[in-house]
This record gives sequence, C-alpha cells and structure tokens, in this order.
Amino acid sequence: MDDTSPIRLHASALASNSTLVSIKTERGVQQQFIQITPDRRTAAVLLSAGGHAALGLKGPAVTKWRRGNFLVRSRYLLAEHGFVVAVMDAPSAHQEGMDAIFRISRAHADDIDSVSLCLKSKADIPVWLVATSAGTFSAAGGAIACKSINVLVLTSTITRSRLDWIIARTHPNGVASMALSQYRGPNAHHVPSRRCLRCGTDLLPIVGAVWPP
Repeated sequence: MDDTSPIRLHASALASNSTLVSIKTERGVQQQFIQITPDRRTAAVLLSAGGHAALGLKGPAVTKWRRGNFLVRSRYLLAEHGFVVAVMDAPSAHQEGMDAIFRISRAHADDIDSVSLCLKSKADIPVWLVATSAGTFSAAGGAIACKSINVLVLTSTITRSRLDWIIARTHPNGVASMALSQYRGPNAHHVPSRRCLRCGTDLLPIVGAVWPP
C-alpha cells in the first residue's frame, strides 16, 4: 500500500492518539493496554486477542508477532468509527501467556473489570468487550462476572475443548459450557441454543445488544 494512501495516513493520525496505559488492578497486578482515543467517541471497545495474548507491550505499538491477529490489526478501523479502543496485554503475573484456566478465572475477570472501569472513568460511554478465538474465554468470563460490560461480542468462538486441555472435563464445549445466561449487561438479548445437526452438541447461545436502547 502506498504510504500516502488515505487509509495509511488516517491510521498514522490515529497512532498519534495512541498511548500505553498501565494500571494496578484490584488484586494488585499491573495490567497494560494500548488506548486509542479518537476525537469523536461513541463507545469503547476492549479487545481480547487469541493465542496466549502476551503482547509484551513496551509502548503504544504492537509487537510484530501479534500484528496478524485481526482484532489487533483492526484497532485503527474501530477508532475511525468513533470507538475508544483498548488492546489488552496479559497481566504482569502472566507475561508468559494465559491458558484457558486463567482466562475463565475470577482473577482475570477482575482485571478486565479494572480496564473497563478505567475507560468509563475517562468518558461516560458504554464498553464493548470483543474477543476472538481463545480470547472468547476471557470475554465470556469477564462479561459474566463484571457489571461494567455493556456489550459482548464473540468471534471464532471456542465451542469444543481439545481433549488434552485440563478444562475439557468441566468445559467440554468450550465457551458454550460457560454460564452465558448469567450475563446481564444493559440491553442484553439471549437467543436459546440451537442443536448442531452435524455433531449433536449445543451451539453457542447468541448474545447481542444494541446501543443506545
């Protein structure tokens, strides 16, 4: 792409509004995230990447190995549409990476809540928790446990745990085994699960919300 293309120039302008934020969560760990703040703000999106999600942030740029993650890659596009964007790193106690057990823990949900409340303290806007792949464990757990999350968006959701995962016993259907019906964000709408005709397992309930009401 030409360096003078409108898309690249706009991304460059938004990059100047990017900062690395580090906060101490309620449980006493450091939680870092990249925050992009556009001039026009309608909502905030808290992004949870897949994989082990240890971005190793040293500044407002993303490490090379995670640039390919479509959520991280789309951060400037989201900011362009009026979203305050927060790209979460793994917390300081899990810089080697986060496994599924930690991702569904209350401790991790509290870290997510701390970031969400930080975003809300800077602007009176709703917070959308958006995740992909393994990050959907984090997002589902955070939305279930935290009252500060307004909208939950899951993409490429893990709906079948691998047999060698420790959580396979308690969560055989991955995120679909979590208590998503407990999510009570404003304007939340739950659609009953449908049964997969191919594999016979329950599909993930669709959780949607519309803002403003």
